[in-house]
Amino acid sequence: MLHLSSLILSVLMSGDAHALSCEYGFSDSIPADMSVDVPTNVTPYLMFAGGVSDLEFSLVHLASGELVRVEAEALGNQDIMQVRPQEELQPNSQYELRFINDEYQMYPDTVTFTTGAEADLEAPEAPQIIDIERDYGWDMWGSWRWLDIELAPASAQNIYRLEVADNENFANSEIIYTESYDSIVSIGQGLCAKNMQKDARDVKWVKVSTLDLAGNSSGALEAFQRGCSSASQPANVFFVLFSLPLLVLRRRQDPV
Repeated sequence: MLHLSSLILSVLMSGDAHALSCEYGFSDSIPADMSVDVPTNVTPYLMFAGGVSDLEFSLVHLASGELVRVEAEALGNQDIMQVRPQEELQPNSQYELRFINDEYQMYPDTVTFTTGAEADLEAPEAPQIIDIERDYGWDMWGSWRWLDIELAPASAQNIYRLEVADNENFANSEIIYTESYDSIVSIGQGLCAKNMQKDARDVKWVKVSTLDLAGNSSGALEAFQRGCSSASQPANVFFVLFSLPLLVLRRRQDPV
């Protein structure tokens, strides 16, 4: 119900019952703003609602004002940008990443972080898929269809690379990059967000790997086959609603 709850909250906050307002632009970063003890070989990830256009980047060493040359790559469907400094950063130093994603933007968005003592050269632990649950529904604005995938281990400091397919050979598979929320990564289509081209109903096999702050990859464990036991919360609600009258009728027909 993560996406449904977010939708309800956005409607209540907007105070407008006649239109759905979707947010666009910069939304989050890894590392988070004002993070400390960041590895000196960090490759920051920037998340954007609605995708990105022509980004302008600069990375500044705040103590000296010197610029660090960077390159950026869009991951997946371009909602996530990975920024790669072209040199290792100085230890125990504060940096500010500045970027503009709109020609009408007067001031850049910024993410400030402080490096630790050394680089991180160790690959993270590969995550295991614990469960996959469908989350789908509809309302006056449209419909949404997601797969909520529970991982262990999972961290908000990592990005997750998922490969999804409708067959065990992963022919014509799709690659998705996303972040996690409370050990859950979500893929699919919604009213305001979309990070997968495939329909969630067509996803039968999933592989997932972790990318850490330094861009180190865990590699993927054995592929997870999505079974028919994954239940959606909306379906459960409908089952209860339709079952209640039958239960009441049966109770009335039971002999005293």
